[in-house]
Amino acid sequence: MAPQYNLGDVVFFYFPNDNPKTKDAEPNTLRRVLIVEVLSHEEYSVACITKHKYHVGINRGYWVEANSDTGKKMRLDVDSFINLDDIKPLKWYYMRNKIGYCDIIDQILEDLGLS
Repeated sequence: MAPQYNLGDVVFFYFPNDNPKTKDAEPNTLRRVLIVEVLSHEEYSVACITKHKYHVGINRGYWVEANSDTGKKMRLDVDSFINLDDIKPLKWYYMRNKIGYCDIIDQILEDLGLS
């Protein structure tokens, strides 16, 4: 049975490594995503979370400092960007476990037109 995730949950998932230089050494990478929509009991829309600052000012989203209250609740280990221009559908079986909760989910859903 598929585990149930909720809006605002931050979860780890296995992201396929498509870098040809490291593909054999690291076939999959654990990445953080934010649940922004429940599509079914087996599929979710997720916003990708990245540590790369170059998205700030280019993409819609939120920069969250790891030491902020929100960053601590999301269990971020580095300052990160929630990229609202990188929303993907994701099946539950790629997800590994819930690690935190995003307390600004209401603002995010409003920005996405999902509130």
